Amino acid sequence: MILRFLLFWSITCCVTFSLEAQVIKSEERFPVKGYSVFENGYPIQVVPGPPDQFCFLEFWNSGAQGRTREGHYIQCYGTRNYVEFWYQPAQHRGFHDFEVKGLEKVGNNFWVFGYKVPEDGKHLQTFARIFDPEGNPAHEDPISISNDERKRSNSFEDRWIVAPKGKFVGWMGESGRKTYLSLIHGNGTPLWDTVMTLPHIEEDYRLKRALLKENGTWVFLMLPKNPLPGKPALITSYNGFKESWSELWVNAHPTGEIHSADMLFTSEGELIISGLLTNTGESSLMNGENLSGSRRMKSLSGMFFHRYTTNPRDDMAWVDGVQELTPVPARWIHTYGKEERIPNFSEMQLIADRNHVVMLLEERFKNRKRQCAYDIGAVCFQIESGKSLWGRRIKKRQRTSSSPAYLSFVPGISGKKLRLVYLSEINTRGNLVCTSIELDSGKRKDKAMASNDRADYQFFPDQSGMVSTQNMVLIGRGGPLQNDFKLMTVSF
Repeated sequence: MILRFLLFWSITCCVTFSLEAQVIKSEERFPVKGYSVFENGYPIQVVPGPPDQFCFLEFWNSGAQGRTREGHYIQCYGTRNYVEFWYQPAQHRGFHDFEVKGLEKVGNNFWVFGYKVPEDGKHLQTFARIFDPEGNPAHEDPISISNDERKRSNSFEDRWIVAPKGKFVGWMGESGRKTYLSLIHGNGTPLWDTVMTLPHIEEDYRLKRALLKENGTWVFLMLPKNPLPGKPALITSYNGFKESWSELWVNAHPTGEIHSADMLFTSEGELIISGLLTNTGESSLMNGENLSGSRRMKSLSGMFFHRYTTNPRDDMAWVDGVQELTPVPARWIHTYGKEERIPNFSEMQLIADRNHVVMLLEERFKNRKRQCAYDIGAVCFQIESGKSLWGRRIKKRQRTSSSPAYLSFVPGISGKKLRLVYLSEINTRGNLVCTSIELDSGKRKDKAMASNDRADYQFFPDQSGMVSTQNMVLIGRGGPLQNDFKLMTVSF
């Protein structure tokens, strides 16, 4: 019998918190016995659960705390006290060769994605299991996501996409120029799957983002592989029921190059695409490439924001809403000019509430043998007008010569503020910090929530996230080289 010994403590602040507070509301360290957390992996991706709860995937040995067999379990915990409400084996009893890969919340249910491995061990087939809010399996057997078996390959990339309101779930697999697409109803009924080559992917375009509309139409954002002055981005849509395509060319600027861009759907179903524009061959504010060795110098010339709505007479077509160009924030030019260095905003994502879209940029690069994640850039746009409201630079210095899994930050929106949680540095001089920025005014507040002087606040940004409008859960390690992991709840 393998027992887990839990060390639990809550950090409670001595003062009365106002609505401005951002604190580590609780944290708990989970030493594990009987297996190596380094080999079997840390818990996988937190997702929102029922009120005041969250769900995640964790590996367990057979016989540990009621777990009847070895493998991954989906678990539902209390957000602020980590009380376990329920757990279920993620692998089906007859699917011992089911490799668990991901977790998504779809409507009120929870979908566990993974692969079934045939006896030869060289091919994979994609499956999913669905659990209701009480942890009951919605189907006796796993659901087949794709009818195609594919060869096991490190170059294969999966994407699981949930349509707004959870009516449809899409799976996308990429292997070279071959793309696998499947659409499943939110109740688990497979609708269609196909294998194709995305339009223009063989030419000079690459896939940046894939989304699903409420009606199950796939929407792909394609960016130029080799940006040229005036070369547009492409939004292409595919309806698998009709087997039809449509295209929208996004002309961001007549002479500017699209350095990076991203897209999302607003709560009203509008499509937003926003990105960075650069000029070539000039003294650079940003280059977006490896800082070591020779590089093609670029200068950041501006940002663009486009909003589109669905054509009411053709649900595969888009109608122009707003198209705006935004200059580089003057504060960035002043700050980076004063520091006499070239920032490298090579990563980008968008986050939104009902009235705002925030473009989040991050410096990511390799410097000799070290992985680096430096400053965060944030620019807020008003959805209705497309105008930029403010731009901010959040300074951090994350460097590591080992795994980059601890690098980056976790974003969220709570209380009409952008929330960014990150380590100011990975090493023992760093602090766990929350930066809060008011979406309307750009007013900013930085708060160090804990010191990382014992390296016991390392966390995995890609596996952490918002679990409610007021709470974010971080998955991390408990201590350096110790066989454990840690959960932390940050409340806003």
